[in-house]
Amino acid sequence: MKIFNESGSKERFNEMFERVAKTRINESIDSNIVLELAFKELREKRLNIVNQKTYSTETDSYIEIVGTDKSSNSVTFTFNVIADEDLQDGVYNITDAIMTSFTFDSPDGEDSITIDEKELANFSQGHKNEIIEIVSDYVDFEEDEPEMTEEIQNAINKIDSYGSCE
Repeated sequence: MKIFNESGSKERFNEMFERVAKTRINESIDSNIVLELAFKELREKRLNIVNQKTYSTETDSYIEIVGTDKSSNSVTFTFNVIADEDLQDGVYNITDAIMTSFTFDSPDGEDSITIDEKELANFSQGHKNEIIEIVSDYVDFEEDEPEMTEEIQNAINKIDSYGSCE
C-alpha cells in the first residue's frame, strides 16, 4: 500500500485508516447533541450566565440568555415567552415558551453552530415543560420606568405646587 501524505500528519492517519479499515472518519459536530448538552447545562444551572435580557415587541416577549460552558464555549439561547397577566397587577403566568434561536461558538472560533427554526421547534415541543421552567427563572416582565429628566421633574414639581383641591 502506497501512502501519499507526510508521516505523522492528520491526513496520513485518515488515509491509512480509510484504506485499512475501509471506514471514513467524520469530524463534523452533531448540532443536536451540542444543543442537548448545552440545554442540560442551562437546565441544571451549570452554565455560567454572562448576560441575560428580556425584551418585548408589540406582541411578543423574548428572553436571551448568553453563557459559557466549562470549556469556555459561548452559548446563546433565545426564547419566545407567552404569558398572561394575572388578576394582580404585575403578576404574569407563563403559558408557553419556545426556543427561537440557539448558537454555539467555540473559544478559538473554529466551531460555530446555529440551528434552524424547524429543528428548534421540534426540540421545543419535546422539552416544553423544561423550557417553561427555565424561562420562569430568568424572565423579567417589569416595564422599564421612563428616565427622570429635568423636564419631567419640573413638570412634577409644578403639579405638586398647586396642592390639592379641597
